[in-house]
Amino acid sequence: MKNFTQKYKKTIPPLCKIERGPGGEFISKFLTLLFFIITLTAKAQDPDLEITKKQLELKQHSLLNRIINSIEIRAHAGFGAGYFLSQFDPINPIYSPYTIRDRFSLSISINISKILDNSTYKIKQIELQQLERKIQREKQINKEKISLLNEKIKAQTKIIELYEEQFNQNKISLDKLLEEKIKLLDLKLKLKEIISESNEQ
Repeated sequence: MKNFTQKYKKTIPPLCKIERGPGGEFISKFLTLLFFIITLTAKAQDPDLEITKKQLELKQHSLLNRIINSIEIRAHAGFGAGYFLSQFDPINPIYSPYTIRDRFSLSISINISKILDNSTYKIKQIELQQLERKIQREKQINKEKISLLNEKIKAQTKIIELYEEQFNQNKISLDKLLEEKIKLLDLKLKLKEIISESNEQ
């Protein structure tokens, strides 16, 4: 598992690395494996890899928030009663001053982590929305370009038909007819390029 984490650490967002106590390393490796499996599945099904990556990051941060909330509830329950009683000395009934300090430190640490994870989650949401709007705008622009080129191709086709009639009547030269056909070919090539770009988005 350690080698797996090191091998794919570049593809996994850094917040996957949780080190909070003895279970932190296990959680980190578990999330690394989970994220890698989800990523492979998404790449096989969805061509919009950038949007998919943002969506996976949101799911991951949502999972992290649930884990942190569970840790906080468990910590407050454990440190609220059992931990204090375990520090109680019946011979000298004084609570250890370190008990309150340790509980306070743990609570502050977990709450700060929650704030950071929630902030990152919101940022990822905004990034995903911006990316979706950007891709939508690009698709709309390409759609308008395709529509315009189709109109130009129709007009150029009619021009060629007229030129062919004039050529058959020896009113224009072959060079002039070929020039108009080259223009039509150029328009069709541009249309093909834009359609190809649109399909890749």
